[in-house]
Amino acid sequence: MKSESKIVIGVGIIASLCVMVYLYFENQKLKKENTKINDNNLKLMLSKIDDKISFDERVFMQLTSMIENFRNTKPKIANEIAQAMNLLRIGQIENAIEDLVKIMENILKDYYKFNTSFLKFLDKKNPTFDKHLEFCYKKDNKISEIEYNFYKAIKAVRNAEDHELDLQLPTLLNVSGLLCAIEGIIKLSTFTYQQENTS
Repeated sequence: MKSESKIVIGVGIIASLCVMVYLYFENQKLKKENTKINDNNLKLMLSKIDDKISFDERVFMQLTSMIENFRNTKPKIANEIAQAMNLLRIGQIENAIEDLVKIMENILKDYYKFNTSFLKFLDKKNPTFDKHLEFCYKKDNKISEIEYNFYKAIKAVRNAEDHELDLQLPTLLNVSGLLCAIEGIIKLSTFTYQQENTS
């Protein structure tokens, strides 16, 4: 009986080990499947984020509204916005940002061209976009520090677009730059052309 119980115990131990080995491999297999599922979920979430970040009709509606607002008073600005829209449609986002930043620069040029404080601030230096932004923020208090820094960042996109071949920025930077440029045009034109709009 002792040998029979030893055999039963031995078989039980072997069976237990087989079950444990089987469960171990099944667990490893489940972990791999779980990792694949998590990876697929992550890819799905990222694709949904990309859908939300895409340059949808709201951006085009905003740009169209801006064109309408500038069409009669500032046709050159309206034309530049229309060109930026066309660039967006063909996927040239960085070029579109460049055009919108150029509009921002010209709005500030219009605003400060006869401003004696600005001319003193320049002290015979070239009236660059940097100088316009700096004066607008630091001396004239027309924009906040955050706006100033955002506008400087999209100015860097414009400069990079001018000096690099086929500039390709990450999607989130493109979205940020595009939205910042649109907001910048609206903000700067509000105080630059407010007298024209009220008369």
